[in-house]
Amino acid sequence: MSTDIKPGYYRHCKGKLHRVHFVGIHSETLEPLVCYESLYRNRKSRFWVRPAAMFSERVSLQGQPVLRFSRITDDAGRSAEQEFRRKNQPFKHNAVVYVRSGRYIGHGLVNLKDGYPERCPETQVPVLLENGNTW
Repeated sequence: MSTDIKPGYYRHCKGKLHRVHFVGIHSETLEPLVCYESLYRNRKSRFWVRPAAMFSERVSLQGQPVLRFSRITDDAGRSAEQEFRRKNQPFKHNAVVYVRSGRYIGHGLVNLKDGYPERCPETQVPVLLENGNTW
């Protein structure tokens, strides 16, 4: 059963989407291990490894036996992955800003997609961007 796991998109029995990258072999036990990626924000880890037998086993969910991971179509998985990656590009559209006001000097991130207002909204003081321009 565990050898049927192929790279692609899978939905966990609790609803979260994952992408299987490959099935590897444990160096000592020769047990097949599935390497997969969470396609949602997860503070613990983005990549996971689980024994293939556990990945493909049935678990009890609300008293009913269901597959722990179910394969979904590549089209559905790909579009969900693209949406996830689009929403989670942490620095592609951001800029580091420095605020100088009297004795206060601070810095932070500004999202470029939202555009720059004339003045920093919180302090109403000019903000110096890292490229030397003011915000």
